[in-house]
Amino acid sequence: LFETLRFDTLTRVDVNGEVLSPLYWAIRDGMRSIAIYILEDLLTIRADRHSYYYGREKLFETHPDIVEVLCKDPGAEQLMDTLFNGLMWHSNAVHQGKLRVNYYIKELYGDPEQEPNAWKSALATLSLHGPPPIFDHPVCQKLLQCKWDAFGKPMFFGIQVTIRA
Repeated sequence: LFETLRFDTLTRVDVNGEVLSPLYWAIRDGMRSIAIYILEDLLTIRADRHSYYYGREKLFETHPDIVEVLCKDPGAEQLMDTLFNGLMWHSNAVHQGKLRVNYYIKELYGDPEQEPNAWKSALATLSLHGPPPIFDHPVCQKLLQCKWDAFGKPMFFGIQVTIRA
């Protein structure tokens, strides 16, 4: 219950009957440190005896256009980096020289059932408006690798076979 209240407070507040987003408010007013705090707090994985808590779903539920908002803000590159850092978890243990990493990219990956227009997806927004250095981030690298493996590679090899035939 406490974590749900925490996520609700970080994603929306009622000001004189108007519901506002503290995150968008901080971004709009140029309060980067507050926006970073909100993103880090929402995207920190916590646990107690009963459950794990992670505000990613609440963040994207209440801010479905967060990637677009960050891409259009000229000074938000650090915020984008904070967002992407919060969308991955890595183990502290090294096993056979490798570090286990989990990527939480569902909302960035997109769902054609929810949004059939691929040009309205988070990846399309990043491609069109995102700062180029963000594509070096591991989350972006993983997202692009997943898309390439699922769609690009089969299409590319299909075209190559057709051309050579």
